[in-house]
Amino acid sequence: FPVPFFSAFDFMSLVKQMDLEGDLLQRRIFSPGYEMSSNDTEFKISMDLPGVKFEDVSIEIKNEKLLKIHGGRKFKKNGCISTMNFEKSFTLSPELDQSGINANLSDGVLTITLPK
Repeated sequence: FPVPFFSAFDFMSLVKQMDLEGDLLQRRIFSPGYEMSSNDTEFKISMDLPGVKFEDVSIEIKNEKLLKIHGGRKFKKNGCISTMNFEKSFTLSPELDQSGINANLSDGVLTITLPK
């Protein structure tokens, strides 16, 4: 069956279960879907992150060539606290202006833009 923004295996990969203040805590890793595009002036990554808040996303540039995006969300259902975490890394082209990076999260889609 088609899954829009993560593989079923990644979603169901149970990393850790523990008891936290009487609630069951489940940590899961998911792999969000993304699209990349480029034109003469910019490079853009759009990533599907439904239910994730902007303050729960971290965007870093490491060693001037690696863009790392990671974060997650917590939700409670039937006395169970679950966390869904993700991490993606992209190698950046030297032609991109890393100082001009811009990020926006709207309607469950994170958009990161880097000027050329």
